[in-house]
Amino acid sequence: MSRKSRVPVAAGEADWITTDPVNAMRTVIQRLIPAGKSRIESAAMSVGMSVRTLQRRLAEMGVSYSDLVDEVRLAHALTLIDDHSIKLWEISRRLGYADAANFDRAFRRWTGHSPSQVRAFDRKSRIDLIKRRASVSAPASRSDRK
Repeated sequence: MSRKSRVPVAAGEADWITTDPVNAMRTVIQRLIPAGKSRIESAAMSVGMSVRTLQRRLAEMGVSYSDLVDEVRLAHALTLIDDHSIKLWEISRRLGYADAANFDRAFRRWTGHSPSQVRAFDRKSRIDLIKRRASVSAPASRSDRK
C-alpha cells in the first residue's frame, strides 16, 4: 500500500492498534459495518497498515479478520434481534449483508438457530444464548468448519 493511499491514523490510535490489535480491530469493524465497508482493505487503510501487516498482527494473536467480523456482527445482531420493531431484513442490511438469506445462513452458523427462532425465544433464553456465545471468544474459525 502506498503512503498516499493510507488514511491518517488518529492521535494515539497507532499505539492502540499495536498494543491491543484484537480489540482495536473490533472497534474499527464496529465503525465500518454501518458504512458497508467491512472488508479487510478498508480496515487496514483505516489504521494505516497494509492488508498483509494487519493479517500478520491478527494471526500473531490467534485470530483472523473474518472471525472478528463474524464476532462483531453476531454481537450486534443479538442486540438488534431483541428489538422487535426492527424487521429481520433491516437487521441484515445494517450488518452489511446483501440479502436476508445470507444473514440467516450466517446467523444459523453462529448460533445453531435462525434469527426468527431466536427472536421468538423468551428473554431469558436469549440472554442464555448470549452468555453461551460470550463464553466462546469468537465464532469458529473458517479452518475449524467442515
